[in-house]
Amino acid sequence: MASPTAATEAASLPSSLTVRQLDTYFLFPFALDKEAIQTDHPDAWPRDTRWIDGLDRWISSEHPETEQRVTELLGQWKRATFTNFDLSSGAYADLLFFNSIVRHVFFDTSIGRRPDDQQNQLRCYSIEIPAGSRLWFEGNDTQGNQARICVSDLRLYLSAQGMGILSIGVSGSDLDPVTALWINRRLRKLYPVGAESVHEARTPAYIALRLERGSEAHVISEERFENPAMVGFYPPLAKTIESLLYFADYAAEEYEPICDENMFVYSWGEIEGAQSVEDDPITEEFLYLRHKHSDDQPYASLLSNIRFGFTAHSWSILDFSGPSSGEQPERLRSFDSARDFLKAFHSSYYLMVVIALFYRASLLDFSERSALVSRRLLRDQESRRLTPVSIDMVNDLRTEFLNFSSYWHFDTLSSKQEGNDLFRRLCAEFRIDEMKNGLSSELRHMGEYVYNYYQLRNTDAVNRLSILSLIFGGGAVLTGFFGMNFGREFTRVFFEGEGGTSLIHYFMVFLVITFVFGSLMFGTFVVMRNWRDYLSILNPQKGPRSGVSLKRDLE
Repeated sequence: MASPTAATEAASLPSSLTVRQLDTYFLFPFALDKEAIQTDHPDAWPRDTRWIDGLDRWISSEHPETEQRVTELLGQWKRATFTNFDLSSGAYADLLFFNSIVRHVFFDTSIGRRPDDQQNQLRCYSIEIPAGSRLWFEGNDTQGNQARICVSDLRLYLSAQGMGILSIGVSGSDLDPVTALWINRRLRKLYPVGAESVHEARTPAYIALRLERGSEAHVISEERFENPAMVGFYPPLAKTIESLLYFADYAAEEYEPICDENMFVYSWGEIEGAQSVEDDPITEEFLYLRHKHSDDQPYASLLSNIRFGFTAHSWSILDFSGPSSGEQPERLRSFDSARDFLKAFHSSYYLMVVIALFYRASLLDFSERSALVSRRLLRDQESRRLTPVSIDMVNDLRTEFLNFSSYWHFDTLSSKQEGNDLFRRLCAEFRIDEMKNGLSSELRHMGEYVYNYYQLRNTDAVNRLSILSLIFGGGAVLTGFFGMNFGREFTRVFFEGEGGTSLIHYFMVFLVITFVFGSLMFGTFVVMRNWRDYLSILNPQKGPRSGVSLKRDLE
């Protein structure tokens, strides 16, 4: 493990601490363009195949455009389904931690007596690091700071809604605190926000994934941020991330980063040399990574004093490896030792973070899609014609959001009050409830607009029918009235044209013919002028409509 060489960072954060253990997960949420991907890869999604059922074929198929050294040196992503549920398995404890419906939705398992039980909404994949090898996540900046840390875990989650989370787990021991802090703050960067970001060392000048096999070292992917360029409206994503998501083509905009330039940091640090956050300034930096935050949450186990720090970009946990000398905080009732808590950090609490990130990513993606649909509705309104495709988009969006609100989203994940409190704290930082309520209001107004539009169209259709009925019915009334109720001289003059009245007879014939043809032509005009309405009635669409990518097909 290399230490930072720049004196600036070390001088700004003087510390006598030692990080005995650092376990960090860098989590990258992204949104897949489902419709565009299914169009680009039809072999993975034959006709009428659900999105989630084609994921395995898509990931395992060949991707010559994007496949890189990651598949040559590490292998492809493999399905990582929970299969063992005996008392000693980790899956057993994780399943029991969460409520039953959460197990159905968020656990990739093969359990269940009915086929529907196995139609879980989340798929988990993993890449196993080859035995006898070590995978390093490393980087440096322009001020001489550098570090590398061993990758311990590579996981990928893909949902039925088209959301994804890439998880890179790293682990190190006996680190100086400045190195540990630099790892959490800098290796999470996805792209620079400007040229000064790299020059001022706020973004690493170099990051890489390197595989070591004995004396051999292989660079799997590296990024130097020398000439980053936007990909359409998307940011210049680091090649280290693109290489791990080799199955999707970022250049073709098949997926999109959801948040900002930072991966979410979920981290555990075991600190030696301090008993509280106030003992050393670097501990606060570790907890919050210089982001806006609420006060840290203190907890205690039998042997440790633990602090939780929540921000919108991180959940950091510090274990001070000793009882607090001050007022005893609330005790974590579920854990007898820091070791038990560390086990939960890698299992149930980790899954809580994944779920919260899915909520955040889904809501942000809903917001973007809502904006695109609203723009399409505005263009239809300007042309005074709301197209069936636009109406389908509104209905699909509202249906998906209803499914998210009622089937995916839970305020309470577990029967464990401590876990629920931590989950709500994290969701509060993510503004989950605020975004969800705002979206619910927007989509309700969108639905009301479509409903009002249909009401107006129905009123117009009834008015058209009334006018046609009046014209055609009026003629029938007149002919029936005069034809059935008058005879003798009236018949001879108007109907037969006898006694020198042929001119009147032919005039009435001409008048009737003109009225009939005029009525038919007017009726034909009305139908042709509104032929789309009548066509949709005579030939309604059946079966699933073809997918339309909002982000590609905006017109």
